[in-house]
Amino acid sequence: MYFLELLPGAPARGERLPRVGLGAGVVPRWYAARGARTEVVEINPAVARIARGHFGFPASLPVQIADAREFLARPGRRYDYLVLDVFNGDTTPDHVLSVEAFRLARARLKPRGVLAMNVAGACGTRRS
Repeated sequence: MYFLELLPGAPARGERLPRVGLGAGVVPRWYAARGARTEVVEINPAVARIARGHFGFPASLPVQIADAREFLARPGRRYDYLVLDVFNGDTTPDHVLSVEAFRLARARLKPRGVLAMNVAGACGTRRS
């Protein structure tokens, strides 16, 4: 079991859930199968092609090609859940962990919305 499957109150049918960071697409497929209106934001178009071509990520689930912070900064809909699962190598990019990014995420959530993040690894560390 993947820990993001355990979101409080797991997304219910019809709730909006963007996932920032696609990977192989396992988690967005899991949420969509449970009826959440799932969309994905992924910075790398090659990741989207690989997820669709090699891991069965369905064409019916939309993927926006954009940076996580740029997506959060755009005016737009508010969400019941927001899942941030982004990595640059073995780290979470610093600009996604900033106070400004958290403010942007809060602005994109509905009242009582849930922000879930996967920050395992060497997140926030700078390398010289």
